Amino acid sequence: MLETFSTLTGGKLGVRVTADFAVRMLSDTVLPRVSVIELSSAEIIAALAIAQSRGVRGGCVYDYMHFIAAKKANASVIHTLNMDDFLHLRRGDDPEAQLP
Repeated sequence: MLETFSTLTGGKLGVRVTADFAVRMLSDTVLPRVSVIELSSAEIIAALAIAQSRGVRGGCVYDYMHFIAAKKANASVIHTLNMDDFLHLRRGDDPEAQLP
């Protein structure tokens, strides 16, 4: 949800919406269609311990954590507008990255 909020309010897609509108959009259209997967601090630390072997550094850690949460949920696909980072991070047993 944070990535979606950031994208909607940040203007990277050529459109910038207000924070209030982004919150309404998340509440009305995203939350009813997704499951929120929480990672424990132990799961995060375990993932970070192998992050370097995946080439994870800087802000890429957020995309990497999407993979970790998706694997926890047994997801087969991650939908993203950020294909380059996801393709760089993906390994054989990770969910496939696809454009929405």
